[in-house]
Amino acid sequence: EAETLAAAGVELKAGRLATNQLRTTADLSLADNTVLGPFETEIGHRAAQSLRIEAPAGRVSVAGDARIDLDGQGYAGDMPDNGGGDGEGPCGECGGSESFAASLAGEPAPLPVQERQGTQYWLANLPGRGGVAQPESTSENGNGGGVFSLRAQEFVLDGLVSVNGRPGLAGGQAGSAHIEVGRFAGAGLLRADGGQSRVNENRAGAGGLISLISAES
Repeated sequence: EAETLAAAGVELKAGRLATNQLRTTADLSLADNTVLGPFETEIGHRAAQSLRIEAPAGRVSVAGDARIDLDGQGYAGDMPDNGGGDGEGPCGECGGSESFAASLAGEPAPLPVQERQGTQYWLANLPGRGGVAQPESTSENGNGGGVFSLRAQEFVLDGLVSVNGRPGLAGGQAGSAHIEVGRFAGAGLLRADGGQSRVNENRAGAGGLISLISAES
């Protein structure tokens, strides 16, 4: 585990690597059930987590049995028994049920914008909010999803990249994934699903944000 890793080339097999930033001047390969996730610096009442991969001249590949996992790594849910926040994050009182578009309404420049051929695009970089249950509840709610970003010459995804919110009494909102590559290929999945609610009185978490910029696919 390390907050930042830098290497000429990286091949990961059959294990878990935790870091917030990984930089390589060559290729990065995840295989044999490898899990790549964020380096957690706090427990319980913790900050939202992110993972950034930079391989501007290299190829990043995720095999079918490998995954990049930021599920539940966003803002904490309402966890009274664990020192957590009250549905932390922007518009925290809204819980994880409100969509990003609604929660960002009226806020100045909530996301960085990139212009391509006269069209402006939001770049997904926001963590998901934690879920908030009914006031009388003291059960754990789902954390929001974390933030993943990738910049590489080529990205081959046959496995999974996931920034889902966690389920709970109230589900957490999904996080964000931004991918900027020269070529994008593979038969894998990018997921940004809100966490499910375990009771009818509360809401599931909203879906997250995925932005993709690729010169070819």
